[in-house]
Amino acid sequence: MHFLGIDASTQSLTAVLCRVEGDTKLTRVWQHSIALDTLNMGTQNGVIHGPDGSATTPSLVFIAALDRVLALLKKECPDTVERIVAVSGCGQQHGSVYWGSNAASLIAEMNPDVEMKEQLKDAFAISNGPIWMDSSSTKWCQRLERDLGGPQAVANLTGSRAYERFTINQVAKLIDTHPNEFKNVSRISLVSSLLTTIFARRFVGIDESDATGMNALDLKSKTWSADVLRSVGGAVVKNPESTLANLLGPVATPYLPVDNICSYFVERYGFSPKCKVVPFTGDNPSTLAGLGISAAGDLAVSLGTSDTAFAVVAKSACKPSGIEGHVLLNPVDPDTFIAMLCFKNGSLAREQIRDKHANGEWTDFNSMLSKTEPGNNGYVGFFHPEPEITPPTSKPEQIHIFDANSDAPISIATVAPEIQIRAIIEQHALRLKHHTQILGVSEVKRILVSGGASANFEILRVLSNVFGVPVYETVGGSTAAAAYGGILRAQHAMACEAEGGMYVPFQPDIQVRLVVEPDSAAHGVYLGALERFEKLEGVVVAL
Repeated sequence: MHFLGIDASTQSLTAVLCRVEGDTKLTRVWQHSIALDTLNMGTQNGVIHGPDGSATTPSLVFIAALDRVLALLKKECPDTVERIVAVSGCGQQHGSVYWGSNAASLIAEMNPDVEMKEQLKDAFAISNGPIWMDSSSTKWCQRLERDLGGPQAVANLTGSRAYERFTINQVAKLIDTHPNEFKNVSRISLVSSLLTTIFARRFVGIDESDATGMNALDLKSKTWSADVLRSVGGAVVKNPESTLANLLGPVATPYLPVDNICSYFVERYGFSPKCKVVPFTGDNPSTLAGLGISAAGDLAVSLGTSDTAFAVVAKSACKPSGIEGHVLLNPVDPDTFIAMLCFKNGSLAREQIRDKHANGEWTDFNSMLSKTEPGNNGYVGFFHPEPEITPPTSKPEQIHIFDANSDAPISIATVAPEIQIRAIIEQHALRLKHHTQILGVSEVKRILVSGGASANFEILRVLSNVFGVPVYETVGGSTAAAAYGGILRAQHAMACEAEGGMYVPFQPDIQVRLVVEPDSAAHGVYLGALERFEKLEGVVVAL
């Protein structure tokens, strides 16, 4: 028995094949990625940039990449494809797809003897859909917030304030700027539901979790918000509540199969006709599933170019913010939310201080870090080589350090290198603690880390001490975690279906390794420092 997971990301489409060992244990047997730029559709790093801050990707490129990767799967694992019992995966969040009036018939009539890109090249009313990098819809974000009563009102309703990259604001822009093309749209998908639709050979709704990355879904009712749709339709769309709701279609339950795989994939690639299709979701929720984050109290931290945190939060505790972060429905647990934060200044900021003060060597960096005590004798630093997004700052190349006796920045030239080194590591851990609490993450029981800096034990020691919980890493790493999340979700959906469609707890068989446990004395120091950190962060934002 095998499961297939697929991740349609910004630059590539990745497929991962796993075999079930025993009852639930999964073993990876095959993995391959297709770079979107190799498909000759005008993309550069998977994107087509416009002059006004727009960023789009041809919808057809994901379909072409899917055919390409499945052809390789058939060639390299010819006896395995028929053993795949379910397929799922994810797409880059926020990316949208606009099907034309003839799309439903073109999809339903796909011929297994011809590649999909040839059959579906005329299936789109708008051929290039905006993606998460697009920043051209500020005007429509402002309109949505104005119509609904401000950014906090939008966040309370949909999980996030109005963001330019969120899909419904892109839809509003297209309605106003491309009305003739929009009149021909018969259905709106995300990249995730595009893939579900292709595998099922019929329109399938956007799954509940990815839908919460659109500024359109009511978090409580799990239906499209009539207030949002009225604002988006403006004076152009008649009866926008019903018209746009029909274009978006009903949302899909993320933990149940929607159909068997269609005959195109059975006849062209050798899938079993009994293979189930499970709704694809967004890449961030899928990554959370792929790391095994499953219950309230779990916190996933990715220490990469940007630092990202995902937490599972009880619905009663979650607090959407009109300033920062996002709240998403959890695709593997209908009773919890996902709180998500992103900090722009991550590894590059740490590396800048390393290169300046530690000869560019992490061993020297860690040695200098160990010479200082938790709490840094009251020194607090804020290191922003780039304008930060959490919380928002406007100026680049900003470094501010405060000593124990000052509420105003002091000259960095007076601060010893080892103090600066501890200051940036403590800042990055304390900001995670502070801002996750803003979103309602009041109790963390364990942290699971990934990303390049997760290999640095001393950084993880500070993280553990700030939160007062143990830090773990996945055994074997987290390569292709988003696609792997599709596999785990497909496996989970089969378990739910076996129970008559009833939800069963998501309990993936993922092995984790303890990296470090907290020191109680150090944790006490950081608890005492948190209030001052919050105050000084406010000072920096105002500078």
